[in-house]
Amino acid sequence: MTNTTPRLTVTNLSTSFPTEDGLIRSVADVSFAIQPGKTTALVGESGSGKSVTSLTLMRLLPKTANAQVSGSASFVTREGKTL
Repeated sequence: MTNTTPRLTVTNLSTSFPTEDGLIRSVADVSFAIQPGKTTALVGESGSGKSVTSLTLMRLLPKTANAQVSGSASFVTREGKTL
């Protein structure tokens, strides 16, 4: 039997950065799921937020950026544990 539980589920992810001109929203309400054994690509134009989405999910944004992040992400390990 094939496991159909997504390995990664991202729901309404948003990332914004404060600037002198106000808040810049780099990622706006992104949602997706990655199924086990499948390859998923994040595609878009230059400047569309692909890197910021990835860095946000990996918690690799610099602390000095003072990013404001909202939404949720859950990862299911191969053993079935949700992180």
